[in-house]
Amino acid sequence: MKNVFTVTALALAIAACSVSRDEAVDNTILSQASPPQRQEVVAEEKRVLKAEREQQLLTAKQQMAPVVDMASGSYRIMPQPSYVVETRDTYSATVDNPVKRVSDDPFSTFSVDVDTASFSVVLRYLNEGRLPPVDAVRTEELINALTYEPLPGLSASQPLAMETRLMKTPWNANTRLLQVRLNAWEPEQAELPDSNYVFLIDASGSMQGEDRIGLLKRAFSVMLDRLKPSDTVALVTYASGSRTVLEPTEVKEKHRILQALQSLSAGGSTNASDGIQRAYQLARQAFIKGGNNRVILATDGDVNVGLRGEALVEMIERQRDAGIYLTVLGVGRGNYIDAQLEPLANNGDGNYYYLDSFREARRVLVSGLKGTAYTLAKDVKLQVEFNPAVVSEYRLIGYNNRQLAHADFNNDAKDAGDIGAGHTVTALYEITLADSEYRFIDERRYGDARTVDKNQNELALIKLRYKSPEGGASVRKDHVVYRRDLQHSDGVSAAVLAAGFAEKLRQSPYLADFDWAQLLAMTSTLNLQQDDHTDLKRMVESAALLQPVKLGGM
Repeated sequence: MKNVFTVTALALAIAACSVSRDEAVDNTILSQASPPQRQEVVAEEKRVLKAEREQQLLTAKQQMAPVVDMASGSYRIMPQPSYVVETRDTYSATVDNPVKRVSDDPFSTFSVDVDTASFSVVLRYLNEGRLPPVDAVRTEELINALTYEPLPGLSASQPLAMETRLMKTPWNANTRLLQVRLNAWEPEQAELPDSNYVFLIDASGSMQGEDRIGLLKRAFSVMLDRLKPSDTVALVTYASGSRTVLEPTEVKEKHRILQALQSLSAGGSTNASDGIQRAYQLARQAFIKGGNNRVILATDGDVNVGLRGEALVEMIERQRDAGIYLTVLGVGRGNYIDAQLEPLANNGDGNYYYLDSFREARRVLVSGLKGTAYTLAKDVKLQVEFNPAVVSEYRLIGYNNRQLAHADFNNDAKDAGDIGAGHTVTALYEITLADSEYRFIDERRYGDARTVDKNQNELALIKLRYKSPEGGASVRKDHVVYRRDLQHSDGVSAAVLAAGFAEKLRQSPYLADFDWAQLLAMTSTLNLQQDDHTDLKRMVESAALLQPVKLGGM
């Protein structure tokens, strides 16, 4: 029994540590506010963080209780039904990408994705002492939530840079990993275009609470400090119907915007489509030609009245084509409908984030505002062609719902994901080399009639295609990965750790023989000066503790 209570104590300690960094108030923001505003922000944040801590500690204690596994007759630490947090959250199911023979299909084509909502969702579950549902874990979003060193050579004329890296696979000694990383240029504030924002806030009954509408009021308030005085902000709410709370107003009239935000309250059903239509109407009213026109939708995703599904997506696509982007912010827990939110952002040429805390809201809307709100490149696609003389098999890790037909790569009419200022997109391929005896898929008995007579020194050709934010014809850039680079396969990156962690949470069969102790050892590669790297380390530690493990005889 001693081991049981030791593990429980460790879990509670991690839950406590996971929120301690949220107590640090952003000094940059506070320095720009008046003394009364500073006192109000500090007091409000401390009160909310105290409530979040109490909730997390209580939930962790209840859910880490030891129970008897009657099947084996031994004690296990197993997740328990929560009496504090309801578990009606909904996530879209995705199927992991399969292993493919290069001789069958040498091309891998997909749309980039810079969403990071899944990272924050997983963090929230683990802070509550629960393992996340498998479908809540989108591997690419955990990878892309991390901070990476900027790539050199970026500028207005070269808005995207690419880097490749070959590494040994930590979970399979018979394969290698190919990492492809894109990085977008980050302009100075003065170089950014004027912006026309419409804050569209769900004010229905399900949004009651400090972690929902209360969090959004504080988040949008601090975001104002990073906007230009000439930017405009409008405010729309929706519940049973929609309401224009504030017509487009220049940010220099900040007091009017703050008053409108503070007046918000929640109640009623959820007619999101009515609110979205009103928000787009205001965005068109204040449209800035050549500017940044964007609706920011903030909701728990519970759409139960009005247009839904494909009809709602089609409306958003029409506005996207007219030059108005959609960014989606998810909040709340217990009845969070992630499955309805991700498609909206994907089809609105915006990003999708989940705000699990005020600290995450600051990261998305203050320190990371350029990446959140300013598009540097649109319709960004990647196509990797593997050389069958060097690579026999491959699988793309993540991006399960971002696959494109190979012909879509050269089709400028085909929509794809966008990259914001300063954003990084990373993709990982697990590859089997042709000269290895190891295979995921049996070789053909009768061989392959095709042969390759040229480019024997190349492992893969990586093709990037994107458009400027204004649209027009796309730009293509090629990058060759050479066979000789295999000689310099180096240690694992933070992206590999994030991928391995996500794949373990998704119960991937490709990591079945790779245990949590080995994954924990990989956390030494993280840069703990970065908050998101520290978050990842703590998440790995928490998830390892929450695994059902036999603790021996009684």
